[in-house]
Amino acid sequence: MNHDIQQKTEVRLLSYPQSATSFFDPFAALLSYLIPGLGQIYQGRIAKGLLFFLGLYTLFFYGMWMGQWKNVWIPYVRDLPDVVIFGHKMEGIPKALAYRPQFIAQFWIGIAAWPAVIQYINYDPNNDHGPYLGKYQRAPNEQELNQIQRKSSKRWDLGWVLTVIAGILNLLVIYDALSGPMIREVVMRPYSPISNPSDATVSADCDDSNAALVGDAEVKRNDQVSK
Repeated sequence: MNHDIQQKTEVRLLSYPQSATSFFDPFAALLSYLIPGLGQIYQGRIAKGLLFFLGLYTLFFYGMWMGQWKNVWIPYVRDLPDVVIFGHKMEGIPKALAYRPQFIAQFWIGIAAWPAVIQYINYDPNNDHGPYLGKYQRAPNEQELNQIQRKSSKRWDLGWVLTVIAGILNLLVIYDALSGPMIREVVMRPYSPISNPSDATVSADCDDSNAALVGDAEVKRNDQVSK
């Protein structure tokens, strides 16, 4: 009995993703420093940008509210004792930050903390308010600080902690914008018939991290046997 065997095998790759790539985007990072999430919105990641904006600004301004709007400021240190670090006498902003290190983290929330810088530059010890922003983010005097701490219990301390956390978290947002969105390219491979069923294999190149092949390979084999 003679058998005529006709075999048909087809291999079809629906998708073949390559290694993910990222972009270096300093302009988006600058935008996310100025306003949290703005860099992500600029990159087209609107939902993520809005989430960062609402989350970090809520945390920062809620912390300021808990501290009666008097926990983000740079102190006036001209009349305070000298600060010496590694044998070097600190002056100006470095000396002020040595007395108020919290502002180093608060600064990274962006323009929301800039009023404190403006108040520091225009600080006049003979006036109880600044020329442009009044008392907003202006360094309080010792009497005001003592009064706030007596009346607000631990709320004032907790408030500045929240503003510090918001600034630190925005550093991660800035880095996310700097790295840019992850892009995964997909290569479509054409259909190719294979005459020998034993050769119907699918091979793929893996990246340096030995990532597994993500894709769909469909192998169809139709055997038609006629006698």
